[in-house]
Amino acid sequence: MDTSNFVLVGAITAAVVGLAIALVVHDQREWDRFATAHHCKVVGHMDGSVAPSFGVSASGNATVGTVVIPDKTGYACDDGVTYWR
Repeated sequence: MDTSNFVLVGAITAAVVGLAIALVVHDQREWDRFATAHHCKVVGHMDGSVAPSFGVSASGNATVGTVVIPDKTGYACDDGVTYWR
């Protein structure tokens, strides 16, 4: 790979990572506004887990992967709904 391709791949990677971070920050700000407006209180917590996953690819080969389930916190809000985040 020549230098110009390397720079292009680096720039695209940086842009994708930057966009992902911006989306996470935006989502958290929206949740903070909602939680404040609806007086949400923490009512529970679930620990995350990591487990193996097994399957078969489209070509018939066995596949092995990992499933990651993050920790979640439950919030009861004055709209009558419990949200897990």
